[in-house]
Amino acid sequence: MSKLTFTDCSRFDALVRDVFPGVDFKDVEYKELTTALQAVFEEAKLEIIPSQMKKALELYEQLRQRMGVVIVGPSGAGKSTLWRMLKAALGKNDKVVKQYTMNPKAMPRQQLLGHIDMDTREWSDGVLTNSARQVVREPQEVSSWIICDGDIDPEWVESLNSVLDDNRLLTMPSGERIQFGPNVNFLFETHDLSCASPATISRMGMIFLSDEDTDVNSLVKSWLQNQSDECRSNLENWIGDYFQKSLDWVLKQNDFVVDTSLVGTVLNGLSHLSGVRERGQFVVSLIRGLGSNLNLKSRQEFAKEVLSWARESPPDPRKPLDTLYDPQTGRLKAYLLEKPENLSADDFTNPQKLPVIQTPDMQRGLDNFKQWLSSENRQPFILVGPEGCGKGMLLRYAFSQLRSTQVATVHCSAQTSSRHILQKLMQTCLILSSNTGRVYRPKDCERLVLYLKDINLPKPDKWGTSNLIAFLQQVLTYHGFYDDNLEWVGLENIQIVASMSAGGTVGRHILTTRFTSVVRICTIDYPDRDQLQTIYSAYLQPVLHRNLKSHPAWGSAGKIHQLAGSLVQVYEQVRAKFTVDDYSHYLFTPCILTQWVLSLFRYDLTGGTSQNSVDLVLEVIAYEGHRLFRDRLVSTKDINAFDNILMSVIRGDWGSDVLENMADSYYVTWGAPHEAGAVIAPGQPLPSHGKPLGRLSSMDLKEVIHKGIIQYGRDNRELDILIFHEVLEYMSRVDRVLSCPGGSLLLAGRSGVGRRTATSVVSHMHGATMFTPKISRGYGLKQFRNDLKHVMQLAGIEGQQVVLLLEDYQFVHFSFLEMVNSLLSSGEVPGLYTTEELEPLLSPLKDQASQDGFTGPIFNYFSYRIQQNLHIVLIMDCTNSNFTINCESNPALYRKCSVQWMEGWSDSSMRKIPEMLLSKTSGQEENKGGKKEHNRKISGQDALTKSFLVIHESCKEYGATPSEYMTFLHIYSTIYSSKKTELIKRQSHLQAGVSKLNEAKALVDELKSKAAEQSTLLRTKQAEADAALQEITVSMQNTSDQKTEMEKIKYKIAEEVSKIEERKATIEGELKEVQPLVDEAKQAVGNIKPESLSEIRSLRMPPDVIRDILEGVLRLMGIFDTSWVSMKSFLAKRGVREDIATFEARNITHEIRESVEELLHKNKASFDPKKCEACKCCSCSAGSLGQGKRSVLACDGEDSASGKGAVRIS
Repeated sequence: MSKLTFTDCSRFDALVRDVFPGVDFKDVEYKELTTALQAVFEEAKLEIIPSQMKKALELYEQLRQRMGVVIVGPSGAGKSTLWRMLKAALGKNDKVVKQYTMNPKAMPRQQLLGHIDMDTREWSDGVLTNSARQVVREPQEVSSWIICDGDIDPEWVESLNSVLDDNRLLTMPSGERIQFGPNVNFLFETHDLSCASPATISRMGMIFLSDEDTDVNSLVKSWLQNQSDECRSNLENWIGDYFQKSLDWVLKQNDFVVDTSLVGTVLNGLSHLSGVRERGQFVVSLIRGLGSNLNLKSRQEFAKEVLSWARESPPDPRKPLDTLYDPQTGRLKAYLLEKPENLSADDFTNPQKLPVIQTPDMQRGLDNFKQWLSSENRQPFILVGPEGCGKGMLLRYAFSQLRSTQVATVHCSAQTSSRHILQKLMQTCLILSSNTGRVYRPKDCERLVLYLKDINLPKPDKWGTSNLIAFLQQVLTYHGFYDDNLEWVGLENIQIVASMSAGGTVGRHILTTRFTSVVRICTIDYPDRDQLQTIYSAYLQPVLHRNLKSHPAWGSAGKIHQLAGSLVQVYEQVRAKFTVDDYSHYLFTPCILTQWVLSLFRYDLTGGTSQNSVDLVLEVIAYEGHRLFRDRLVSTKDINAFDNILMSVIRGDWGSDVLENMADSYYVTWGAPHEAGAVIAPGQPLPSHGKPLGRLSSMDLKEVIHKGIIQYGRDNRELDILIFHEVLEYMSRVDRVLSCPGGSLLLAGRSGVGRRTATSVVSHMHGATMFTPKISRGYGLKQFRNDLKHVMQLAGIEGQQVVLLLEDYQFVHFSFLEMVNSLLSSGEVPGLYTTEELEPLLSPLKDQASQDGFTGPIFNYFSYRIQQNLHIVLIMDCTNSNFTINCESNPALYRKCSVQWMEGWSDSSMRKIPEMLLSKTSGQEENKGGKKEHNRKISGQDALTKSFLVIHESCKEYGATPSEYMTFLHIYSTIYSSKKTELIKRQSHLQAGVSKLNEAKALVDELKSKAAEQSTLLRTKQAEADAALQEITVSMQNTSDQKTEMEKIKYKIAEEVSKIEERKATIEGELKEVQPLVDEAKQAVGNIKPESLSEIRSLRMPPDVIRDILEGVLRLMGIFDTSWVSMKSFLAKRGVREDIATFEARNITHEIRESVEELLHKNKASFDPKKCEACKCCSCSAGSLGQGKRSVLACDGEDSASGKGAVRIS
């Protein structure tokens, strides 16, 4: 019976009565125990319920019969109350019961069951085995209950199978065995046995409780007993009138945001009713309590129903939820906007602590959970709302109103566990000893709020249990936990507050109803359009008034309110057009509006004239809208739809066409003036809203990026980048985000679009340190944790701007992405550092924290610096089947990163790339052809580039990516270059051959011409040679003849020689005769006296003899002028005698001889010696001359005859 459900119990009773009719059935009575149970229920101010009393007795019976008993039932059904009351009742009957309570799933399995050190082989007990050792030491009269309050699964409960059967024996992995006695029981408390095996269930007794066993009225009465006497009577009446009716309506609607149990819903409703004294206040509190876990529409209907039942009129019938009770007037009134006064730009320096605009929705949300934060009624609660609705801002504002309270925030992720909570508590709490044992108390304040953000993110194990939730359930139920030394540690003055986004999206897990029943639940929603416009007009005013306070348009509140309306209108149209049903990252929340407004701080909005300033502000608004909305849109259709939305709003509200002038504009940090703070020194933090942005045209930006690529190539490695429209677009986007504090990117797209290159170049241009893990074969969790420590220390300790670049292939373990999610959310990775590592690591930051005025744990400052200085860039492939799952299960990827969809390039760029690549490859060739040839070349190149795109498009169905397109082009370029080089080489060889042939031809032509000339010359020479040869032949013939003749002549000469010899002898004989004549003549000439010569010269006309003799002398001397004057001149010469005496006979020519002989012959008488002798008397000189002349002629005649001419006149 104890294990049957409420309905089955009724059926079983009916069945037994049918089988045994007329038999009166009675339960076993334990009068003493029953009496004791009634007493302890009264002492605990609990209502005595017969069914509960019966279950307590059944539990007692099961404990006596079984070693192990399990109590199963929903949260709030009274499971814990059951064994607590039974234990107290047994104590009243002098039966001592000791309990050892634990939640098996609130700690690691090793801590629960113990473990063996694999190095030393030493066994260490766990919490359960340590409790087992303690209970076996107890005497038999002391009962011991080991209570396991938590989910049951085979991983730990199967270890107890040998304990739960009749053996009662616990065997530990060390080989040690513990034998339990009959005084020991294992008591299990859970809401579900779906994971327990039949072997376990069959060994245990079971007590089943259900919601049907729960008496709500008894629960309410028990709650009323704890209220003050002044309030109790009125509360009892009002609860009787409205509470049950309201609860029934809520349960019938069953439109809960978070699943909880019946008791959880009741306690949620009662939590707002404590201390209520007025009826109107009760009505409003009842709406807040029971309606706080309903969806908005049901909540509004519920408010109308309750107000109608109470006959109360809401101040604003259209908004019944915006109703509060005014204690001063005692009437209901509506929430009013409370706008903060004198907001300035300085209030927005910290984006994490923005001013709160107290709209009606915000005030209502605060009132819904402010009751649970009050020191009198402190309760754990969860604030639930859609993503980006302002949960965090609302809680921070509420916490800031608390006195002496410190907030320890835990940003939950998929791997957050109890160990991370304990680490946070150790950082913020002191361990003190008290009379109940050791306790954790807040360090520097009276109260600590442990705020768990996104509490539904921690991943459950394969049995559906989350270690974090189990730990929190244990803390809330038993106010403590077991530490590493297996010692129970209590918690004091620590309140648990959590927030989460509702919905069953991937990565968010349903909280167990056992947990949601022990915490209070409050739900908030997005503000409506009017409230959004009010919020952002309040934000826009200080932003625009910073530079444009005196501007005719932007200085007025009306224009600013109109601008805020335009922003909200664009946001709402985008949100309605693009939903998460299309793509998971189409999540547009009011946070984007906040970013849109605050980003205006980065621009110089002063634009000269009034109209220019209006257009400039609208242009900046439109540009930021593109970056926030347009950059994450996937398809061209969606992008065009957004452009139409933005254009229609700006044209409709402002009549401006600024969008038409934005095609060639980029706002980048390189366009801002240096004095505006665009240049940040290394190690210095970025401005609170990011580096200033300035406008550049595409040509100017292209030049800046080209210089950046060159500088990157010098410092790192050379990049072969083609700069076209998408490259400029991507680099401007990356520049905008990385220049913001903690700006991170999720670059979704396909491989090869240039995401890594853009990040690398922009990071280098900003002077940031870029780090990416080096994946190797053995790369695993340990190496990744070390890499994270490295970048966190660079950013958090050294204050460097660090870019952590992560790509799909680097997530070799699923927990890598979960750690990155934590790092994005909170600037820390839970459990990354041990306590021993943190102390020396954080010591250098203490002075810096005090200089910055930071208060709180130094680790929080470390996390803050990481959030400011670390930029995480995730490059993920959108075609990967796990892309959506990974992003949805790690919400910070969408929430903390700027999502940039970079799936591909435009068709125009795809066509332009081959042209750029080919022109870069082949160089700028000179166009030598005419215009016609140039046009033909261009058309041919267009056809070629189109063919590249056609081939790529045809391969898209097989998964062709831009990277493969570039590879295809590079391969073509390589082949083209190779072939071109080969052809050029061959061409050069051919040209060299042709040139050689041309040279040979020219040489041949030259040789031919020379040969022709030589041929002519040869013919001439040949003719001459022929003639010469003929002559030679003739000459040879003549020579032969001459030889013959010579021989004849030789013979004749021989004859002549003999004759000459004979003649010689004759001449010598004659010479003997002539010699005296010569001597005589010589003497005669020598005897000539100058006076004789003078005498002859003095003659007017010489005689014929003298004249003939002188004429003969002159002729013989070679003087043919034989006039008397010439003769006188001859005789007048000095040394004439010596000339005549030494005259050389061989100088006498044949003509002279003939002339002299002719003279001798002609005037023979004048030369007769006798006449010469006769004329001596007249002139001895003339006679001597005549004698000398004859001697000379005689000698000359002899010489001529003998061939000798060496005889001189002597």
